[in-house]
Amino acid sequence: MAACLSAKPFPFAFGKNDAHPTAESILSLLSAPCDAASLAVRIERIERTLLRMEATQQQMAANQQHILSKLDHVLEAVRMQGSVLAGVLEGDSECPRYLLVLPDLSLPAGDTYTLSSSADTYTLQFVDPVTMTTTGKGYPIKQSAVQECLPATSVGLGALAMLSDATANQDRRFGLNIAKAEDERAALQTANTAVKASLAQTEMALVNEVNDEVLAGRVPNTSALPVKYVEAIKVSYSAVTDLLDRLQKGKSWEQQLNDCGLARAVHPIDGTEWVKEEYRVLYELKGRAIMGKSAAECCAIRISLENAVQRIQAGRRGALGRQWAARLRALKSRCDSQMCEALAAATEQARRNKEEGQRKILALEAELAQQDAALRIENEIANTNMVRAERAEEEVGDLQCILANARVELAHMKGEKQELSHIVSNLSQQLATISAARLIRGR
Repeated sequence: MAACLSAKPFPFAFGKNDAHPTAESILSLLSAPCDAASLAVRIERIERTLLRMEATQQQMAANQQHILSKLDHVLEAVRMQGSVLAGVLEGDSECPRYLLVLPDLSLPAGDTYTLSSSADTYTLQFVDPVTMTTTGKGYPIKQSAVQECLPATSVGLGALAMLSDATANQDRRFGLNIAKAEDERAALQTANTAVKASLAQTEMALVNEVNDEVLAGRVPNTSALPVKYVEAIKVSYSAVTDLLDRLQKGKSWEQQLNDCGLARAVHPIDGTEWVKEEYRVLYELKGRAIMGKSAAECCAIRISLENAVQRIQAGRRGALGRQWAARLRALKSRCDSQMCEALAAATEQARRNKEEGQRKILALEAELAQQDAALRIENEIANTNMVRAERAEEEVGDLQCILANARVELAHMKGEKQELSHIVSNLSQQLATISAARLIRGR
């Protein structure tokens, strides 16, 4: 410590013009060798530096808050403009609301951003209202067609110029073929000024005034718009669609918009807008609430919506699962009840069948007993008859023997009869002979 205090002070000090001292500079000041005499001075310098850093941070935060507040105001103005345009063009034209007509950016610097240049070639480009960036390569048009599109062009240019001014510190790009962001902002501001000047020259300064009023939020609805302004806007947007129909034969202006990356998106409340295909579903869900958002913000909104959809789907699947579980439980309860009823009915039927079977068995047994008794009687009768038949056979045999003996006796008797007949015959003959002899002797 004594060595440190006796060392030669480090010749380091913050400059008076050092508006943004860093933490590294403070650390280098703390790590430098010092003596007791300069320690208090150094601590005082560090405290002043810290105070300046805190003030700088507060100022940066305030500036950031101001920028965000200004950006929110601009985005709200852009959405209000979209709402007013939807009311103006409802039922008349579904042409994209935001478009740019700029001279060819390859022209010399002096002729790049003025509509009154001697160049005869301009580029018509449409702007995605979600990210406020151009889409496609654009369509080359002649200067004669530019004047017809001026009121419609002033709408998109006014919104883009206001948004580019509000996002000057955010390095936001709008899709123009320009290398630097500050040059792109300058191009939009210059083009907006040129279009306003051209409208003023053609006695259409009313369009400029109403556009400014709309972006300032002082036109709450379409009923407050001048009739001349509404007619000029309708005619100009119709001229844009007619121009597209003439640019490429065989393709409608809707097909050409699809070719340059735009798709028709319809929100149930905010109506129709032509947006980039990747933001079509996002607009259909959120409407004009996403108009003017950067690509990163749209990506964050999409991720948030996808997460919400996943949560909803998961909740729906859970709800469906619970519903199916309840249905299955109810079905199981009904099935159990029906099965119990069926089982009870089957048991009762089985009992009845068993009783009926037992009754039938008893009846069959009784019938069998009767048949058995009848068979016994029949057997007894048959046995009796058999005995009688045997006796009859024996009697027949005896009768046959008697008959045979009788036949024999009859035969003997027949023989004796014949013999007796022969004897009688002989005796008769002898008697006749004796009688004849007597007669003879009697004479």
